[in-house]
Amino acid sequence: PDGVVAAGATISAGGKMNTTADNHGGFIIYNVPAGRVTVNVSYNNHHNKTVTVDLSAGQTLKLIFNLTAD
Repeated sequence: PDGVVAAGATISAGGKMNTTADNHGGFIIYNVPAGRVTVNVSYNNHHNKTVTVDLSAGQTLKLIFNLTAD
């Protein structure tokens, strides 16, 4: 259902760096190279969400995704 934490969601950055969301739906991907990066989130029975962000060197970015159930 909508509004639930997406624990175990798969997140990729730039198609090369991947991680899995923790029990609270949080995730961290370290050392993403500066530049334009596409971030994709997928979770069972939900539509994938993709955003493109421009990262500066050393930048920390907080992203919040709202996924819609299939």
